[in-house]
Amino acid sequence: MNDGFNEYVDRARVAAEKAGLIWVLPVDSAGAVAKSVRWNLTKILGSVSTVQLYLSQMGPDRAGLRRLNEIRASKGLPLREEVAPLPAWQDLIKAAVIHHVVIRNKKAANAVQIAQSLRLLAAESGDVQPWAIDAMIVQHAYNASLDPATSGKVALNFKMTIENVLDHHRLCATPNLTSHCEPLASPMFIQAQRTVEDLKKRENGHHAHDRLRKQLHDRSSPEKLPERRAFWNLVAIVCTMEPKNFSDHIRFEALKSIIVTGLRVNEAVNLPEDWQRWKEFVDVNGVSASALGGVGKALRLRHFAEKQTQEVGSNGLNLWEAYQEVPRDFEQMLVQGAEHVSRITAPLRERLKSQIETGRIFPEYDPQHLMPAWEAYVRMTGNARFSSEEIPLELLAAYQRTYDLEILRQIRQTQLEGNASLRPVYTYFSRLAASGLIVRDYVGRVFSGSKEWRECFFRVAELEDWIRVNHSTKLSDVSAFELSDRNVLQAHEFLYLMPGRNLIEGRNGGILDIDLYYSVGRLRSADLGTILDGTNEESLFVRYGVKNPEKLKLLTHGSRHLQTTELLKAGVADIAVGKRFNRSGVVPNIVYDHPSLSEDLQSFDPVMQHVSELGFNTQTIYRLIEKKLVVGPIQQQFEKLRREHGDEAAFAFLAAEADGLHITPYGLCTNSFTSEPCPMHLECYKSCCNLLRTSDPFETESLRNLKSRTETVVEGILSVPEERRGRGWRNQLAEAEQVLAGVSSSLDTAPGERVFPHGVDLSLPFSSEGQSILDGGAFR
Repeated sequence: MNDGFNEYVDRARVAAEKAGLIWVLPVDSAGAVAKSVRWNLTKILGSVSTVQLYLSQMGPDRAGLRRLNEIRASKGLPLREEVAPLPAWQDLIKAAVIHHVVIRNKKAANAVQIAQSLRLLAAESGDVQPWAIDAMIVQHAYNASLDPATSGKVALNFKMTIENVLDHHRLCATPNLTSHCEPLASPMFIQAQRTVEDLKKRENGHHAHDRLRKQLHDRSSPEKLPERRAFWNLVAIVCTMEPKNFSDHIRFEALKSIIVTGLRVNEAVNLPEDWQRWKEFVDVNGVSASALGGVGKALRLRHFAEKQTQEVGSNGLNLWEAYQEVPRDFEQMLVQGAEHVSRITAPLRERLKSQIETGRIFPEYDPQHLMPAWEAYVRMTGNARFSSEEIPLELLAAYQRTYDLEILRQIRQTQLEGNASLRPVYTYFSRLAASGLIVRDYVGRVFSGSKEWRECFFRVAELEDWIRVNHSTKLSDVSAFELSDRNVLQAHEFLYLMPGRNLIEGRNGGILDIDLYYSVGRLRSADLGTILDGTNEESLFVRYGVKNPEKLKLLTHGSRHLQTTELLKAGVADIAVGKRFNRSGVVPNIVYDHPSLSEDLQSFDPVMQHVSELGFNTQTIYRLIEKKLVVGPIQQQFEKLRREHGDEAAFAFLAAEADGLHITPYGLCTNSFTSEPCPMHLECYKSCCNLLRTSDPFETESLRNLKSRTETVVEGILSVPEERRGRGWRNQLAEAEQVLAGVSSSLDTAPGERVFPHGVDLSLPFSSEGQSILDGGAFR
């Protein structure tokens, strides 16, 4: 074991305890964590996601273990079994998750991917401790993640885990283990590696430079735009067709909002009910601009933006409020759609609000009251049909079209007044006869013998207790979320509420009773992904009769790419486009812009031509230079070449020398260290003019830790009487005070600003003055 491993695990253990988590997680022989103590990573982070992610497994996933054993068998090595890893590996998996979710405040989905990679590596390691693994172990595990049948994401995540966890924190005795994430000498693995490299290029924004557009209509990265036929079929479905069930009413409006706004899918599904913000425009006399020929009122969309640095609060992720201007052509569509959703979900919303306030499942009942069996059936299943009575088809059609509660009550009354048997009620509760659910008569006595289900009842308290134990996955979503202004948003305040596990309409093709059904949740982003995939039987393309639906598929993110491309094509300022989509600047627009070759030729700019040929990181450096945010040898040489030899020579130099953004623990540096490392070993805080602050919370944490340690050193020196201080204390004190001043300046500098604009350039090689006579020039 090395110091780096101990420190990494100990820091995570302390952070876990502060977050109220149990560090020692009991696991079974296969590595499964006991359900009662597993970590809910979604709740730790305070995420708004409806999907709960847990640290529930320490052993490898079965598909990865199978591929791993295929590799080992081909090399004559013994096969690995599905067993729990060594305790040290379990500590490493837990520590990596805590560092990601608790310490760095990153999202839970990525932490699950990190854990999956480490679990696979632990399986290959067998009895080898994590700090003692070698290159062969890493290569075998990496190749087990190279599944030719997938997009390459699993292998890419594995490599990033090795780089960001093991190598970055120096947890292992063998350095640079990332370099051993390479394919074995097999055509299958080599081809899978090409898939991984293609995926990495796409994610890093380099793919646009690899494909030559030969036709005028060819677009850069067209695969990120919505496919034409699929997109227009979706528009036709959600804008012209009648939804077939209650859930589709909600989905249609959510998809319209994505098409119109270009919001990220999670931003769209988590719109608050109170989203409308109207802004009025008046002149200096208070007269509306509409009376003067202008726009008098405009609509803004309140939503919760993702991927904002301000999301991180004291208790994890906050919901960060943002606003988007709505074009006038789309105002009516959004307003009418939201009003429709608010109206039909009103019973669900009221029920969920009462459940949150009371902690009850059936808050309208006293716990000791008796509930008729037919009503219990409707409340528990959501099925509006609880008898065999014939219901007029026009009544059912009218209800499914409007979800009017008055029509629903007529459907209910028709069944209660009829003499038909309660066959659905009998069938449902007969299956639950052995589960401990107690059936009572009208005075509360336990029912014995044969039952007439119109005369059967359940005590409400007993029914609620039974549901909590046996139907826990159907309980309503009663989560509360902290906003960026410290206010709290309850689950019922979201716009797109959905009946929980709506099997009645989905799987069984029945009629949903929105007035009595007890389970209320929120629309999930995964639900929209499913219904936009034509290969799925539940997709909109299949259920609404599109020809050859299996050939149609849309990604919810495609609308964001489409809108960015169209806005930039229309000449909208890139700053305005970036602001519309809550981007940190104009640079991310590049990844979302997909102009055709014809459009590029029409707007040809020699300088932008050179910029487009740079890699994504180098483009970022160029923009920093243009905005005078960085200085140094690269910036000076670039500007000198541009003055003396023109753009072509200058950009050729930048492409060769600006090899990437160098992220240090204390800020950003754009100097090239390809041939030599930084001579000051990244002591940027010693007044280096190349240091640029960013908004990374890890950077601020590093600076604060360094400041705290340096203050301790200064206090330690000054606490000893001067006559008792050792030799060199003045030099030590001066060095510490210099560091303290530099770190304090760094902490006081805003993100995006240079810390020492008039500082020295510490990236230059040391002077030869004072060196050996063999190292210096001739003496004169």
